[in-house]
Amino acid sequence: MIRKTALLSLLLTASAVDAAEKSGGAAYPLLDGACGEYPALAHSKHRIADEVDLYLFQDRDYVWLCYTLPADSFGMADLTVAAPGLDRPLNLHVSAQLGEWPADKPDAAPASPDSPKWWNHRGWSGTTVPFNGATASLDEAGKPKADYNFRRTRAREMQLSKARFGRGEWRWHIDIRNVADGKGGQRAFRFPETGEQALKAD
Repeated sequence: MIRKTALLSLLLTASAVDAAEKSGGAAYPLLDGACGEYPALAHSKHRIADEVDLYLFQDRDYVWLCYTLPADSFGMADLTVAAPGLDRPLNLHVSAQLGEWPADKPDAAPASPDSPKWWNHRGWSGTTVPFNGATASLDEAGKPKADYNFRRTRAREMQLSKARFGRGEWRWHIDIRNVADGKGGQRAFRFPETGEQALKAD
């Protein structure tokens, strides 16, 4: 017998998918770093700041998060998750590279861009800051060096597998950095500002 909560989750998913299909939109998110399909699909939406909206959508197998960003933002993130399928809470990092480490062990994070600890993610993925080539130049000693270019982006997206993180209550919060303030500066946000957000992942 299907539990009431599971039935409600299935009905919400079916309703969101049906509404999206009728409007000509996508039935499921595409992990492409754009949030355009989420207003018709999302089970929840959170306003974090002006031009920064966080959407969540889930089905039987996955949870998706997508947040919008103002122009000239990089919008890197650290998503901290405690879930039934994990032995301990994890920090999931998305910037130009992906990586994960125990949330209570920040020293376990990669110490440099060329660390072998990057790309150890399992059961989740996210859209990285787009690499946009490199410019060759000389350093102070006259030796060749490369200056790497990264493009700004208007959104960041993540997808997490329930096979890895488990079913039941997830507790999470997200730290978003390098969000343009429109005055040439950068801001950082934590959502929620205090405590954790609950997600029922059935």
